[in-house]
Amino acid sequence: MNDFSEFKIETKKDSPQDEYLRSMTATEDSGIFQSHLAWVWTIAWIAGVIGAIAGLCFSVVAFFTAEDLKSREIRGIFFAPVFCGVVASGMVFGTALLFAPSRFFSCTEGLIYLDMIGTRSVIAARIVILVFLLIGCAVGTVFILGALQMAGYIDPPLQRG
Repeated sequence: MNDFSEFKIETKKDSPQDEYLRSMTATEDSGIFQSHLAWVWTIAWIAGVIGAIAGLCFSVVAFFTAEDLKSREIRGIFFAPVFCGVVASGMVFGTALLFAPSRFFSCTEGLIYLDMIGTRSVIAARIVILVFLLIGCAVGTVFILGALQMAGYIDPPLQRG
């Protein structure tokens, strides 16, 4: 058997005061971010409920004002509240994560989100969040324009030819 003791690297041990200060900072940050995260979740839920109510209002108006509904249109009308709620909630929560202070990603709650994203880099996490926010905005815009067109509030695009 090989003895690898010659390759042992000496590490500097933290003093008890350094360990205490680090534990206090982590605890304070964790407490601050737990309350901040609770507010973000609450606001995201409220945005989701408002989005779902707006989608439901659109569905009811579109359902009762349409003259002849096709099955595709009916599915779109009933899917609107769920989609609007999820998009609104996701946008609020994603924006909160995008603009979270860098210290947030070093506490327990932030590390959970870094693990979900699949990186340990805060910059990479912000880029991924931004990409998903942009995709969500694009899909939401296409859905809203399609729903408005389907309901007859905007004209379909002109056919070239």
